[in-house]
Order: sequence, then structure tokens, then C-alpha cells
Amino acid sequence: MKELLIITAVLAVSGCSKINDMHNATTQMAGTTQQMSNQLSQTNGSLQATQLKMQDTYNGLRQVEAVRERQISLQDMESAKTIEGKISAAGVYMMAYEFQVWSADGSDTQEERDLLFSDAFIEFDKDLRNYLGAQPSTDPTSSAPAMMNLYAIAATLHMENAQQIALLQKNPSIPKATMLSLIESVLRRNQLLQAGKISWNDLKPYEQQALANYKDLEYILQLRANLVPMLVLSKLTSLEYAGFVTKFLDLSMGFTADLQDLSVAETDTYTQYMQDANDTRDFLKSINVDPQYNWKLERLYHVMKLPALPNTDTPQANALPAFVDQVTAFKQAL
Repeated sequence: MKELLIITAVLAVSGCSKINDMHNATTQMAGTTQQMSNQLSQTNGSLQATQLKMQDTYNGLRQVEAVRERQISLQDMESAKTIEGKISAAGVYMMAYEFQVWSADGSDTQEERDLLFSDAFIEFDKDLRNYLGAQPSTDPTSSAPAMMNLYAIAATLHMENAQQIALLQKNPSIPKATMLSLIESVLRRNQLLQAGKISWNDLKPYEQQALANYKDLEYILQLRANLVPMLVLSKLTSLEYAGFVTKFLDLSMGFTADLQDLSVAETDTYTQYMQDANDTRDFLKSINVDPQYNWKLERLYHVMKLPALPNTDTPQANALPAFVDQVTAFKQAL
């Protein structure tokens, strides 16, 4: 019996020892787990800091590259001898603004996008003023280099960077932003401001920045309203723009639009051109701004005759009615 009690006591002591060992092991594991959790938190914090640093670095490089691209494209525009070459370079300039490559990711918040809008308006107006004369003209037939540069800028206001197009396809709720859409938006806000429906403090900072020189923005839209239809006319006479301008006197006596050489792609393109011209006119009138159509443009559209449409079932023939409708709408609005 005595031996049994001794064995029982030994086992009890041994059991307590094992329980204590397990408790100590569990406590040690808890401490190790907490240490790992702290290390993971530190790692996550480091990763977040690294990501922010990488985003800041990317944004900095993006800004440098965008500024460089705009500078080069403006130089290319100025050195180009033809309106076609100038328009090509100006299109790159429009697509190189940073708001066109805003990613909606990380530090690219809506607030950041608004700051990019503000920066764009500052630079855009500065660049416009490099070419604006004392008395800006809406004559779309000038051969003066400064005016031709303005033509190119006016014609490409709508250009959209492929990176933004891809972003909006993935995020349809994000509104598209081009220089044209921004100009129209702030001029619409200016109409409300002038009507007393909103106050200056109701405007976002980038809208205030843009409206500081709103007359320049109205002018570039007026020039667009005149230039784009004239570019279409040059195509309808089968002449390059420079040759078309020199033939103005002959054409002003009357001519019939040449639709035969328009391919399906060209017909769709020039239909969109005329749609843009009509949209620009309608927008300007909606904010009580006269498009100020130049008399040369009005004269040529008044004397231009549209030929009968071909009665055939071909892709080219099927594309022509939409084009003719847009041209007719423009003629009737003059």
C-alpha cells in the first residue's frame, strides 16, 4: 500500500511537471506568435512604404517624361511645314498631358487628378499665348506659321491617350477627360457663374485656374468650329490643304463636292469631323458664344453642291448618307 502511494505521488508530480512544461511551451509559442505578428506588421508597413515610394518615383518619372514629350511635340509642330504635319504633332502634344495617363491607383486619387487638370490649364494657356496675336482671327485659310500652329491645336483638342481609353474600359464610372471636354466643362461652369447660379468659391481650383483666361478657351473653340469644316472641304475638292487654300477664289465661284474618291474609312472619319464641327457650334451657342464663322468658310459651303448619292448596295455607298447629313446640317446652320 505504501509503495502504491509513493507511485501515485510520483505520477502526480510528473503529471504536474508535464502540465507546467506544456504551459511554458504554450506561453513561449504565444510569445513567438506575437513576435511574428509584430514582424509581419513591420513587414507590411515596410511594403506599404515601399509601394508609396515606388508610386511617387513612378509619378515623378511620368511627369518628367510627359513634359519632355510635350516639349518635343511642340517643337515638331512648329517645324512642320504642312497643316497635316502640324496636326500630327499637336495630337501627340494633347495626349501627353499627365491627366491623360492618370491611373486611378495608389496616390493617383481624384484630388491628384484635379491637380493635374490645374497644371494642364496653366501650361495649355501659356502655350496658346505663344501663338496668339494681338487680334486673334478665326480665318481658317491663313498660311502664317503661328496661325497654322493654332489650327493644329484647335483640331486636336479631342485627342485621347490610349492608356486612358484602356483605363475607362475597365472603369466605366470614371469620366473621360480630354482638353476639349475640360474646356467645355469649365466654360459651362462659367455660364452658371455669370448667371449668378454659382459663386467663385463654388468652383474647384482647376476651374478657377482655367477661367482666369476663359476668353482664350472660347477662342480656341471658335477656331475649331471654323477649321474642322474647312479641313473637310479640302478633302471634298481632292486637294491638299495648302493647294485648297490657294484655289479659294476659283472655288468660291461654285463647285461640286467630290465624294467618289472617299473610301469607307475616310467617309467615317470625315463624318466624325463634321459631327465634331456641329457639336462645337452647338456647344458655343448653348453658352451664348458666337462661333464667329469666317466669311470664307460660309462662302464655300454656300456655293458647294452635293452630288446625288449612288444607288448601290456597297459599304462605301452605305456610309455616305450619314456624311451628307452632317454636311447638310452644317450648311443649314450657317
